[in-house]
Amino acid sequence: MPWFSASKLLATVAVARAWEAGLLRPEDRVSSHVPQFAGGGKDEIRIEHLLDHTAPLRGVDRAVGGAFGRGRDALVQMIVTAQADPDRVPGRRAGYLGHAGYLMLDEIVARASGMTFAEFQHGLGLFASPKDAACPALARCGATPDTIRAAIDGQIGIPSGEPLPDETPMTALALRCLQHALRESLRINAPEIDNTHLALALLTVSEGIAHHTLTNLGVSYEALRAAITSTR
Repeated sequence: MPWFSASKLLATVAVARAWEAGLLRPEDRVSSHVPQFAGGGKDEIRIEHLLDHTAPLRGVDRAVGGAFGRGRDALVQMIVTAQADPDRVPGRRAGYLGHAGYLMLDEIVARASGMTFAEFQHGLGLFASPKDAACPALARCGATPDTIRAAIDGQIGIPSGEPLPDETPMTALALRCLQHALRESLRINAPEIDNTHLALALLTVSEGIAHHTLTNLGVSYEALRAAITSTR
């Protein structure tokens, strides 16, 4: 089932998650995370302009749309070396970006987190920052970010980061994890779902790579809940 622009929702959530983890801010210049992006009239383009389609990148966006067969890294290189649209000012006027804006958000999240976008989206984003409650709680249970990443990579290999536009990124199992995370937040009357609820949910859904990885590392639901409580 092709997702097309629905995949932008996932990229936006990833940016918000990285912002929550303190890895980036919407007002950051893109070049502060991807130095190669500087120049060509692009210096004042900020993350928020990629999100709201006000970045002056319409020209390269059309070029990227016709070159998807070249692969993700080549497309990112096209964008970072391109010239900004000369008739547009960042943040002033919207112009739909079908490809370039969200490929750059992919690259920014990957560089800010130190992991591929695929890793960040598929659970490792839980552990992107030691400031997050789930990260120290899992570490107390013996599952550090490096240990978890190595265990997952050992099972599925290191993601290539290549775009998969025709595959559904939200599986039924992932949806169940989100439902269980909601249940965890409601259990303690939390005002929002955070990464601790998602970490606990991965243990209550008794299948999937994330669940098996955590349990094989010796993390139990009871131990993680106690560790989370002690870190708050």
